Amino acid sequence: MLGAVDKYEKIGDDAFKAYGERFGAIDEGLKAKILAFLQIKSLDALEATLLPLGGEKLPARLADWRKLLGNLNAMGLGRFIEVDFGVVRGLAYYTGFVFEAFDRKGELRALAGGGRYDNLVGKLGYADLPAVGFAIGDMTFALLLEQRGLMPALVSAPDVFCVLGGEKEKLAAFADIQALRTAGYRVDYPMREIAFGKQFKAATESGAKVALIYGGDELAKGVVKLRDLRTRSEREIPHSGVLAEVQALLGQPGV
Repeated sequence: MLGAVDKYEKIGDDAFKAYGERFGAIDEGLKAKILAFLQIKSLDALEATLLPLGGEKLPARLADWRKLLGNLNAMGLGRFIEVDFGVVRGLAYYTGFVFEAFDRKGELRALAGGGRYDNLVGKLGYADLPAVGFAIGDMTFALLLEQRGLMPALVSAPDVFCVLGGEKEKLAAFADIQALRTAGYRVDYPMREIAFGKQFKAATESGAKVALIYGGDELAKGVVKLRDLRTRSEREIPHSGVLAEVQALLGQPGV
């Protein structure tokens, strides 16, 4: 039945027809109650509908709702929240609240969806660990960014390519690579040992603006060679000044 509820918003009454064909016809009275329940959009309406029905677990579940919505309101997020009992989510491992996120104009399908699952981690062979998770729909999210003019330009070329002589030189370069990336520069380097000549070719083909060369001779002298791949000029710089030299040559990242 929850599967029919999950599909109702998308395909309407056909969701219940498909359920009836598989499991038997749905009583029209039950169907009417389900559809009426799906119209509930507030906690007050939920309490007014369910409290007269009684039930041992109902007060605790309503308390959970009050706590959740109260916390969201306290965070200033209440205006972004709408109670919707038509959100079912199709995966059976959820054990509590489920949710979906939409664009404010309501023009697209769900951008993300998830919920509470208390038993999933344990079922995967780990310790029992209550958790909340969600997944983002990459295609829908990309469409939203395009419609709003917010899609960033895809830049795959690195700003800096590091040419490494060997394992010692790689270790010496790692601190610089991390500092450059932290500053916002895109930095690439070979993941396996290859000859210097092939690394220079890879640096040129990558589209990088700068190559930093970490060779044995440079390491011994405490310097790094900086090659401007646009002008083919090359000079030695202090190993301690790599970030400052790259900033001076390239300016701020993304500019």
